[in-house]
Amino acid sequence: MKGVIVVIMMILTADISRSPIIKEKCDYLEFNVVYNHLGPSLRQLIIWEWRMLPVHHKNGTSYEWGFGVRDYVVIHDGWPRLTKNTCFFELGDVFYEVRAKWVTYTHTYYDPEVDHRKILPQRDRKELRSN
Repeated sequence: MKGVIVVIMMILTADISRSPIIKEKCDYLEFNVVYNHLGPSLRQLIIWEWRMLPVHHKNGTSYEWGFGVRDYVVIHDGWPRLTKNTCFFELGDVFYEVRAKWVTYTHTYYDPEVDHRKILPQRDRKELRSN
């Protein structure tokens, strides 16, 4: 009996390392499926935010408010879990909880995230935190 109590105490006091859960907010989430002539070719979660975006003119650049891609996640298996407007997914050893004001589902023959790079290059995006 004493041995059982020792084992139970060891289990209860063990240091269980957990992956961090990173909580983020965005304006909207887009679950996007990109098709080619054979069918679905890419599934991704695009994270959008309302921000100032550059508008390039002949005479220079100005800025206007609009929706910009903040980050994206390529989905390999299934879809991330969605509860109301909160999406849960894992990237490597990190778990994410992303809360959005609304969620959209799109099916396209082009990649909206890649198209948006013409407006806002990846280097200028506010990516999801990694830790």
